[in-house]
Amino acid sequence: MKVIKFKQNACRPCQMLENFHTFELGVEPDITYNLSNGDDESINAAMKFGIMAAPVLVLVDDDDDENEIERIVGFDGKQDLIRDMFLKAGRIEG
Repeated sequence: MKVIKFKQNACRPCQMLENFHTFELGVEPDITYNLSNGDDESINAAMKFGIMAAPVLVLVDDDDDENEIERIVGFDGKQDLIRDMFLKAGRIEG
């Protein structure tokens, strides 16, 4: 499984999420799309997953189609859910 993160530059919850997974969990998502860049790859990924705002974490399977398994929108009060997502993806130990 993979964790995909959608973020924006001027987004306080996005910065809080990044600090949490980087410094508290010691892990990075497998793929990060910065919606502020407006590049085709980020926009296409956002359209594929129906992302309307950031931050969003999406857990997907390893298939080429990247089928969605789970989604977390926002950050506040979701630290345990975020930890569990990285655990399910095998990125951290329980």
